[in-house]
Amino acid sequence: MKQSLERLANREIEGSTTKPFDVIPETYALPEELSKCTAAVQASHGSLWIVSRDGCREGVESTCPEDLPRNENVVVSRYIANPLLLDGFKFDLRLYVLVKSFQPLEAYFYKEGFARLASVPFTKDKKRMNDRFIHLTNVAIQSKNPRSLLK
Repeated sequence: MKQSLERLANREIEGSTTKPFDVIPETYALPEELSKCTAAVQASHGSLWIVSRDGCREGVESTCPEDLPRNENVVVSRYIANPLLLDGFKFDLRLYVLVKSFQPLEAYFYKEGFARLASVPFTKDKKRMNDRFIHLTNVAIQSKNPRSLLK
């Protein structure tokens, strides 16, 4: 699913003079885009990248091209270093949309969704970059925090 979304977004961006999906960070589907991804990671001069495996709820951080999976179906996205915060915490929103038709576009938003929150306030402190309770909003990760309210 993650790879399908990434491919659709990149296809729309390549054929457009505007950036309709500029909220999506630079993203690559591996192994198909391994060479493009490797070049981007090398050119990013130490930026953090997130590797997401299909069906896996826990992202893995990576900054080195050597660490990129070579033979796995994964999505690699540039980490957003300056994210929108909710009262100092990282968050993401899950909203549901039913697309009835693409030509013409007919879509319906479900009136309910949910937010996922990190359990530790966000910081750019390099010493804390490996703290998943700060940087990832996954419930599977946040529920492991002994001080989390998600239990």
